[in-house]
Amino acid sequence: MATSFTGAVACTAAFTPAAGAATTTMGKAAPRAFARNCTIGTSTTSVHFYWLPSAHHGPTCVGEAGTVSLHGIKMSAFCAGNNFGYFYANGHKLSFFSGSTFELFSAKITQVHISGWGGSSKCFAG
Repeated sequence: MATSFTGAVACTAAFTPAAGAATTTMGKAAPRAFARNCTIGTSTTSVHFYWLPSAHHGPTCVGEAGTVSLHGIKMSAFCAGNNFGYFYANGHKLSFFSGSTFELFSAKITQVHISGWGGSSKCFAG
C-alpha cells in the first residue's frame, strides 16, 4: 500500500507546477502595471513619457504588464523601451513596440497598456 501511495504522490508532483513557478509565457506577467516618476540620469527598459518643457517635470515611467491611466496629461514625446502595447493620445489608439519613439506635440495621454516586452531597447530619463 505504501508503494501505491508514494507513486500517486510522485505522479501528482510531476504534473503540478512548483510553488512560485511562473505559469505565464516569457516576457509577460500578471497585470500589475505602474506609472511613476523616472529616476533622472538613468536609462531603463520602461516606457517613458516626456512632459512638456513648460511643466518643469521629469519623465513618467510606465512598466510591467497591464493598463494604467495618465489622466489626460499633456506630453511632448514617448519612448517604448523594450515594451510593446498601445496608448491613447488625444483619443487615438497608438500601438508601439520595442524601440518605438514618437513626438507627441502636447497630446493628452489618457491610458497606457503594456502587453509584454522583449529585446534590450532603453530610454533615457535626462
